[in-house]
Amino acid sequence: KNLKYLWIPSNTTDSTLSVSASGQYQVRATSPQGCEATRIIDVLDTPIVELGADRNICEGETIELIPNITSNGALKYRWETGETTRNLKINRTGKYKLTVSQLSCFASDSMQLFVNPNPKIAKKDSYCLNKPFTIGDNNNNLSYFWEYSAQTSPTVTIPNAGVYKVKITNQFRCFVIEPITIINCNGKVFAPNTFTPNGDGNNDVFRGFVSNGTILGFDIYNRWGNPIYTNNINFEWDGSTEGRASPPDIFIYVLRYKNIFDNVEYQYFGQILLIR
Repeated sequence: KNLKYLWIPSNTTDSTLSVSASGQYQVRATSPQGCEATRIIDVLDTPIVELGADRNICEGETIELIPNITSNGALKYRWETGETTRNLKINRTGKYKLTVSQLSCFASDSMQLFVNPNPKIAKKDSYCLNKPFTIGDNNNNLSYFWEYSAQTSPTVTIPNAGVYKVKITNQFRCFVIEPITIINCNGKVFAPNTFTPNGDGNNDVFRGFVSNGTILGFDIYNRWGNPIYTNNINFEWDGSTEGRASPPDIFIYVLRYKNIFDNVEYQYFGQILLIR
């Protein structure tokens, strides 16, 4: 009671002092008996922390929150996730709050992170060259960019075998780069031009082979175009006609097959020389 006060540097004599700026303030109290006591009070700036606007990222991405902090002293940090570091790396949808404290002064800010999905498309392991195909089922929310041609359509025709990349972007601007394998789906016939059905166990039958395809059967014709043999079962000829050995000669054959990727029947014409 009955104390007199002097605040420095404001030189006010009230028992209390309101301040609007940080700094060091001194108060001297004097009793009626002339006794004095002095106290120095440090007033700190309240820290300011800003995490910025809400953010959007894509699946698989990670961002680092780097707060913008204004302060003139040593700070302590605490995220609601439990971390006590200044910066925080995040990759999950959620609200992130940081509280910054300087002695008894503190401030906080928060931001929302949204993790958007990457495009999901249906595709096969491979596609046929020179045949149009579609990636992504014509989804209207997707856009496409083919690196090899700069085409932007989901449906393309590629003339050469190989691996091609297409960038697919969705409405969230998230993208994937998909490798697309193009193969030659047309069957290719391999067949000898000579065989020797003499019973020595070496090259005794005529037999064809189709890569990327399946043999359906074949027909043998003599040099005058008359059919002499048909095989739709085991797809080989031992050089006989109706159980009798055919004479050495050149024979015409028509091999019927289909590709592995369609049900269309194709024909391959060739010649075979029979030697005895």
